Amino acid sequence: MFSWKRIRYGIMFGFLAYITWVGYQHQLLGGGRGGIPTVDALCPFGGLEAVYAWLTSGEWLRRTAPSSLVLFVIVAVLTLLLGRVFCGSICPLGSIGEFSNLAARKLGIRRRELPPSLDRGMRLLKYLFLFVILYMTWTTGTLAWRDRADPWSAWMHLSSGWEEISASPGGFIVLFILVIGAGLLIERFWCRYLCPLGAALGILQKFSLTKVAREEDTCISCGKCNRSCPMGLDPMSVDRVTSADCISCGRCVEECPVPGTLRFSTVGGWAMSALSVGLLGVTLYFAGYGASRLAGYWQTFPPTPTVSTSTAASPTGVPRNPDELKGSFSLAEIASGYGLELSSILEKAGWPADTDPDIKMREAADALGREASDIRNAVKELLKGP
Repeated sequence: MFSWKRIRYGIMFGFLAYITWVGYQHQLLGGGRGGIPTVDALCPFGGLEAVYAWLTSGEWLRRTAPSSLVLFVIVAVLTLLLGRVFCGSICPLGSIGEFSNLAARKLGIRRRELPPSLDRGMRLLKYLFLFVILYMTWTTGTLAWRDRADPWSAWMHLSSGWEEISASPGGFIVLFILVIGAGLLIERFWCRYLCPLGAALGILQKFSLTKVAREEDTCISCGKCNRSCPMGLDPMSVDRVTSADCISCGRCVEECPVPGTLRFSTVGGWAMSALSVGLLGVTLYFAGYGASRLAGYWQTFPPTPTVSTSTAASPTGVPRNPDELKGSFSLAEIASGYGLELSSILEKAGWPADTDPDIKMREAADALGREASDIRNAVKELLKGP
């Protein structure tokens, strides 16, 4: 008999490794139409953040793309059909949190739980968090969350090194303290209490057609289901798990020692195993991705100009604030985006006048033994004027 637990861990690790490699390639090769997609173009939450601007103006927030919205729609439909399978078996940030706790237990660090009264209150934070993020994003026209404290963006930029960490420390602090650090003691701490995408999907989870059900007559109240739940829920005390925090991972179903006592059940009473729900969910996720490509909806670069209060009106989409310039921009793109002469930028930065204009800023800085901040500061000074 196949163990869904092992298959699930394999899927989680494989997807995390692949998407992390994509992030590394983005840092190495850069973005743009000829580069590697941004982290936001491959994130379902980016679609939720961008949907207001797209519906009201037909434009996309900087760094988002149609692919973001496609992924959110796929994940939303999947949640309504099978529950939060994306959170439980696919989401790479959730995998980081769960693997952190798994490693901690292997090292002998005991799993902890918050007191019930504190736990109940803490679980509401993610909904407040979701509201604040969407309000700020939809009213300012920027990815307010991403630019300040997004742990997933931080993970995908780890390969950029200290320069990226020092330039945008908020996301890295959240990543290492609240996702990984807190996750060592409380499994999926981030998912339980703070994840804004989890909050959005939690609302949809209440209407899901598929939920974990318990057969009271055969339950022996051993507590294995409760102890195995990564979200700290109590399936042993209910006939049907209706909590918005259930991530449909199937761990409780597999841990139950009495066959048929815990199972996934649809509204029509059709029983499904953890393996069936998990594999069907993952299959539908990738089928949705494939269908969007075939239909022409999968675009990781916006087909229309981006809208953002922090971007200049430039085909290259350089940020209005030069401090936000990424190392993946070429020197020529920077000069063109700000309407400046490259020779003036190089002179102000103290870089050689014959520096290749097509080289990426990060690569040029490394080759010359200089800092990318030289170019950022030079652009700022030139924009101020005489």
